[in-house]
Amino acid sequence: VHVTLHPPKKKEKKRGGSHQQTAPGPSVDRARGPTSTVYLVGVWGSIRVDPSVWGFGFKMGVLQYQVKGATSRLLQWQCSSMPGWVPGVGLIPRLWRDAAGDLQPQSGLPSLESGQKRTWADMMAGGSSRAGSSRAASSVSNEDLQQLYSAAWMRPSPLRQHPVQRAAATAAVVTAQRQQQLETQRADAPAHCDLADPLTGLQKSPEVEAPWKDAYKRLQEGDLPRELVVFGWQLLHNALWVGARKMFFRPRLECICQHEQCQQLDPQPLQTLSHVLLECPVAGEVWDWFLQLWRRIAPWSIVAANSQLMLLDELDTLYVAKDLQPLWTWLRLLLLESLWTARGLPSRNRPAQSAASIKHRFVAVLQQQVSNDWERTKHDIRFNAGVPASWFRGGTPAMAVEGFEEFWCVNGVIAVVEGSESSGAAEMSFRLTV
Repeated sequence: VHVTLHPPKKKEKKRGGSHQQTAPGPSVDRARGPTSTVYLVGVWGSIRVDPSVWGFGFKMGVLQYQVKGATSRLLQWQCSSMPGWVPGVGLIPRLWRDAAGDLQPQSGLPSLESGQKRTWADMMAGGSSRAGSSRAASSVSNEDLQQLYSAAWMRPSPLRQHPVQRAAATAAVVTAQRQQQLETQRADAPAHCDLADPLTGLQKSPEVEAPWKDAYKRLQEGDLPRELVVFGWQLLHNALWVGARKMFFRPRLECICQHEQCQQLDPQPLQTLSHVLLECPVAGEVWDWFLQLWRRIAPWSIVAANSQLMLLDELDTLYVAKDLQPLWTWLRLLLLESLWTARGLPSRNRPAQSAASIKHRFVAVLQQQVSNDWERTKHDIRFNAGVPASWFRGGTPAMAVEGFEEFWCVNGVIAVVEGSESSGAAEMSFRLTV
């Protein structure tokens, strides 16, 4: 399961009638260094040569191995050094934790944005119109930058040992191991516990209550459009490029809120995640309209436009019923994505949109998505693709009319399905308006 990397050995050159043997390895001088052991799932310098690094013996047998399993193991190893990583469970979203990685759903996002606002206030007090334009304002040294942009191919490769030297080194290691075995009188415990997972050190899957995992599951379940799924992941991990994240390298105009109401304030507010999606007057007007819409769909639901519910997706059956949570997630992400699209980009001469424009955009995109689902009830696209239907793996793209009505026709607010008097077939009409 492992290989040892060595640079190639050049052939002997014949020059001037005499045989001259070049030094092993490339012609340039190479710094000597230890060889690296590379596993098929990544570089594992601190883990023994053990098939369990693939996951064998912990959750699956050798014959149950798949490439998807190795990919999952590699992702776990890469995330294990990140703040917020819970062994055997996953990575806590950035909005659910603090900078140290501890689970803090109530104070994680406020503390993050308060630090951004303090930094912005200090920059404005210093009179800098473009932060990060000077190297003096940056705390990154030249040595740190050189290490940050360093890659493996930039470093010289170690010299390859002669086969006799490698054989002698291997024999010496075997001899030392054998001598240690002879000196050991009795073993009270195994030298290495092969029952534990090398990644987490656990012998069984942990039973940890992780409320943030439900937010992940709601993004994976259902038939959410891909653009909404990507936007939901970026939102949870604070990966959206708001102005607060660009204040170190972009002009001041791109870091403040672009809506007209906020442009008239003094000082002009920083474009943070909470501001552009919740606190902005334009966003507040849109959320008031959306909450009225949702109360028509589910009059018994208790929802409010706060960061825990709208941004962190800290959803509970007390707020939204279990059977309506997929529809709530769809509409919530679509409205957040509409607010994000309408924020305005001065660098691209794209002005911020009004609340009315955001509502119309939300209704237009939702109508197109509902129409796409209705087409799934009429025919199966696998049979009209011109290729064998067996090529399409996974779940069926077809959708039953009953499933469409159960999802989109709740109380007849968004859409309604009626029978046609002429043909007798079912017809869908979209009813939601601004």
